[in-house]
Amino acid sequence: MGIRGRTITGFDIVGFSVAGLCLLASLVATIFAVPVFESMLKDLDGSLPALTKLFLLPWITPALALLAPIAISIGIAMNRSRQIRAVLMIATIVYSLALPAAFLIAMYLPVFNLAANLE
Repeated sequence: MGIRGRTITGFDIVGFSVAGLCLLASLVATIFAVPVFESMLKDLDGSLPALTKLFLLPWITPALALLAPIAISIGIAMNRSRQIRAVLMIATIVYSLALPAAFLIAMYLPVFNLAANLE
């Protein structure tokens, strides 16, 4: 399969699929989860960790999720060797899976901090 002389492999399709799911998850998180966490954490506004403040910005999660499909597109457009594209796809898949984990950690950091201060 090819587009304008560029070969698209099954690995490219898997990478795009994972990156697309990451983008979809980030949009869902931004639309539904961020407002819920914002309302829960509004009383702690002065003591929120920097990572939590960053992920509460409405544009940051989708912007970070867009990096994965952009990286895949660049790899295909540059028509690099299969080995380089495979490394790029693996890095993109790992990044796409790590982003939701980073989001969850960022949202629950204030809860972890509160639990640590209860002693």
